[in-house]
Amino acid sequence: MGADSSRSASPISCLLNQGPEVVNQATRVLQTLLAKTPELELELAEHDFGGIAIDNHGEPLPKSTLDACLAADAILMGPSSITPSSPLHSD
Repeated sequence: MGADSSRSASPISCLLNQGPEVVNQATRVLQTLLAKTPELELELAEHDFGGIAIDNHGEPLPKSTLDACLAADAILMGPSSITPSSPLHSD
């Protein structure tokens, strides 16, 4: 931990969706910043959202993702889309 030992890391929910490149690159930037700034304390946690959540959980916003977002200090979210296999997709 940093100088104030009573402080805990700030949780950040990273919402993964189809094409997670945006979130992955933003996460890389935050990890570089964390490595160079010891007093900065962040806890990054990935959660399914949108199309990928539909594919993996059958719904676009699983309760576990919603709960993590409500508990987080910040949310990092990339573009949102619906996959062709989604029941919400129409041709």
